Amino acid sequence: EKMREKLGSLFQEKKFADAASLLEWALGKFPEKTHSNAFNLGLVYGQTGELQKGVDALQKALDRGVFYGPWELGSANWKPYAAFPPFQKIKDASEAARVEAEKKAVLALDERSGRPGLAGSPPRSRWGMTRR
Repeated sequence: EKMREKLGSLFQEKKFADAASLLEWALGKFPEKTHSNAFNLGLVYGQTGELQKGVDALQKALDRGVFYGPWELGSANWKPYAAFPPFQKIKDASEAARVEAEKKAVLALDERSGRPGLAGSPPRSRWGMTRR
Protein backbone atom coordinates (compact mmCIF):
# COMPACT_ATOMS: atom_id res chain seq x y z
CA GLU A 1 0.00 0.00 0.00
CA LYS A 2 2.80 2.43 0.87
CA MET A 3 4.51 1.64 -2.40
CA ARG A 4 1.34 2.48 -4.36
CA GLU A 5 1.07 5.79 -2.53
CA LYS A 6 4.72 6.57 -3.26
CA LEU A 7 4.29 5.60 -6.90
CA GLY A 8 1.21 7.80 -7.19
CA SER A 9 3.15 10.74 -5.78
CA LEU A 10 6.01 10.18 -8.21
CA PHE A 11 3.56 10.10 -11.13
CA GLN A 12 1.86 13.29 -9.96
CA GLU A 13 5.23 15.02 -9.58
CA LYS A 14 6.29 13.70 -13.01
CA LYS A 15 9.35 12.05 -11.45
CA PHE A 16 9.26 9.28 -14.00
CA ALA A 17 12.88 8.13 -13.58
CA ASP A 18 12.27 7.63 -9.86
CA ALA A 19 9.00 5.83 -10.61
CA ALA A 20 10.83 3.55 -13.06
CA SER A 21 13.44 2.67 -10.43
CA LEU A 22 10.74 1.84 -7.90
CA LEU A 23 8.81 -0.29 -10.38
CA GLU A 24 11.92 -2.14 -11.59
CA TRP A 25 12.61 -3.04 -7.96
CA ALA A 26 8.98 -4.05 -7.38
CA LEU A 27 8.89 -6.21 -10.50
CA GLY A 28 11.59 -8.40 -8.99
CA LYS A 29 10.37 -8.23 -5.40
CA PHE A 30 6.64 -8.88 -5.92
CA PRO A 31 6.09 -11.43 -8.72
CA GLU A 32 2.41 -11.71 -7.74
CA LYS A 33 2.00 -8.07 -8.82
CA THR A 34 3.65 -8.55 -12.23
CA HIS A 35 0.52 -7.50 -14.13
CA SER A 36 0.27 -4.02 -12.62
CA ASN A 37 3.99 -3.40 -12.06
CA ALA A 38 5.01 -4.28 -15.63
CA PHE A 39 2.06 -2.32 -17.02
CA ASN A 40 2.93 0.78 -15.00
CA LEU A 41 6.62 0.42 -15.81
CA GLY A 42 5.76 0.36 -19.50
CA LEU A 43 3.72 3.53 -19.07
CA VAL A 44 6.56 5.24 -17.19
CA TYR A 45 9.09 4.35 -19.88
CA GLY A 46 6.67 5.73 -22.46
CA GLN A 47 6.86 9.04 -20.62
CA THR A 48 10.67 8.99 -20.52
CA GLY A 49 10.94 7.98 -24.18
CA GLU A 50 12.69 4.71 -23.29
CA LEU A 51 10.31 2.64 -25.37
CA GLN A 52 12.47 -0.46 -25.63
CA LYS A 53 12.69 -0.65 -21.83
CA GLY A 54 8.91 -0.41 -21.68
CA VAL A 55 8.54 -3.22 -24.19
CA ASP A 56 11.05 -5.28 -22.21
CA ALA A 57 8.95 -4.84 -19.05
CA LEU A 58 5.82 -6.00 -20.86
CA GLN A 59 7.73 -8.93 -22.37
CA LYS A 60 8.82 -9.92 -18.86
CA ALA A 61 5.16 -10.04 -17.89
CA LEU A 62 4.29 -12.17 -20.93
CA ASP A 63 7.15 -14.52 -20.07
CA ARG A 64 5.60 -14.95 -16.61
CA GLY A 65 2.23 -15.86 -18.11
CA VAL A 66 0.63 -12.44 -17.72
CA PHE A 67 -1.23 -10.90 -20.63
CA TYR A 68 -3.13 -7.68 -21.26
CA GLY A 69 -6.42 -7.12 -22.99
CA PRO A 70 -6.78 -4.89 -26.05
CA TRP A 71 -8.58 -2.30 -23.89
CA GLU A 72 -5.45 -2.05 -21.71
CA LEU A 73 -2.74 -1.77 -24.34
CA GLY A 74 -5.03 0.09 -26.72
CA SER A 75 -5.68 3.05 -24.46
CA ALA A 76 -4.45 6.56 -25.20
CA ASN A 77 -1.85 6.18 -22.43
CA TRP A 78 0.22 4.08 -24.82
CA LYS A 79 0.35 6.78 -27.53
CA PRO A 80 4.16 7.17 -27.27
CA TYR A 81 4.43 3.58 -28.53
CA ALA A 82 2.07 4.00 -31.49
CA ALA A 83 4.79 3.94 -34.18
CA PHE A 84 7.14 1.56 -32.32
CA PRO A 85 7.00 -1.87 -34.06
CA PRO A 86 8.20 -3.91 -31.03
CA PHE A 87 5.18 -2.64 -29.10
CA GLN A 88 2.85 -3.99 -31.79
CA LYS A 89 4.54 -7.37 -31.37
CA ILE A 90 3.82 -7.23 -27.63
CA LYS A 91 0.18 -6.36 -28.33
CA ASP A 92 -0.11 -9.26 -30.77
CA ALA A 93 1.54 -11.73 -28.37
CA SER A 94 -0.62 -10.54 -25.50
CA GLU A 95 -3.78 -10.89 -27.54
CA ALA A 96 -2.76 -14.40 -28.63
CA ALA A 97 -2.19 -15.36 -24.98
CA ARG A 98 -5.56 -13.87 -24.00
CA VAL A 99 -7.38 -15.77 -26.75
CA GLU A 100 -5.65 -19.02 -25.72
CA ALA A 101 -6.58 -18.49 -22.07
CA GLU A 102 -10.17 -17.78 -23.08
CA LYS A 103 -10.31 -21.14 -24.88
CA LYS A 104 -9.24 -22.89 -21.67
CA ALA A 105 -11.54 -20.95 -19.33
CA VAL A 106 -14.44 -22.90 -17.89
CA LEU A 107 -17.63 -21.22 -16.78
CA ALA A 108 -19.13 -22.87 -13.72
CA LEU A 109 -22.03 -22.18 -11.40
CA ASP A 110 -20.97 -20.83 -8.01
CA GLU A 111 -22.81 -23.15 -5.65
CA ARG A 112 -23.01 -20.51 -2.92
CA SER A 113 -24.53 -17.72 -4.96
CA GLY A 114 -26.11 -19.60 -7.84
CA ARG A 115 -24.36 -17.18 -10.22
CA PRO A 116 -22.03 -18.10 -13.06
CA GLY A 117 -18.31 -17.63 -12.44
CA LEU A 118 -14.99 -19.08 -13.51
CA ALA A 119 -14.24 -22.52 -12.14
CA GLY A 120 -11.80 -22.33 -9.27
CA SER A 121 -12.30 -18.61 -8.72
CA PRO A 122 -12.60 -17.32 -5.15
CA PRO A 123 -16.07 -17.06 -3.61
CA ARG A 124 -17.94 -13.88 -4.37
CA SER A 125 -19.80 -11.74 -1.93
CA ARG A 126 -23.47 -10.98 -2.45
CA TRP A 127 -22.37 -7.84 -4.34
CA GLY A 128 -20.40 -9.89 -6.85
CA MET A 129 -16.99 -8.77 -5.62
CA THR A 130 -14.24 -11.34 -5.19
CA ARG A 131 -13.16 -11.93 -1.61
CA ARG A 132 -9.44 -12.06 -0.90
